Amino acid sequence: MHHLLRCFFTTTLLVILSVALPGMALAAPKASFTATPTSGISPLTVKFDASKSTGNQLVYEWDFGDGSGKGSGVGPSHTYEVTTKKTFVVKLTVKEGSATDEATTKITVSPPPDLKVSAGADLTVSESKSVKL
Repeated sequence: MHHLLRCFFTTTLLVILSVALPGMALAAPKASFTATPTSGISPLTVKFDASKSTGNQLVYEWDFGDGSGKGSGVGPSHTYEVTTKKTFVVKLTVKEGSATDEATTKITVSPPPDLKVSAGADLTVSESKSVKL
């Protein structure tokens, strides 16, 4: 009788688990990332970090917002180059199976300043000194 009860309990437990697991909702992935820096002068290289995104076996897809194509991975870098001031919307999509989540941030890039120097042969300009013309 003891063996029969153990067999019945084991079989019943397995059936209950196999029925319950497929219907259980798993936590959906959550996209989260930082960008450093979020503004600056062109060419601006931005480091992205999506390590705070949650989920299991996540696939990371990046749209850097400048039409340059997609990126992948948890921590890509991207360089923005502009001739006029622009703001780009960066989008991270994390995927776990068929479930997805998205997060966005803005990157503002300004063009480099124009530097025009006209002088005779004796004028020397360096980065560490200012010159008033």
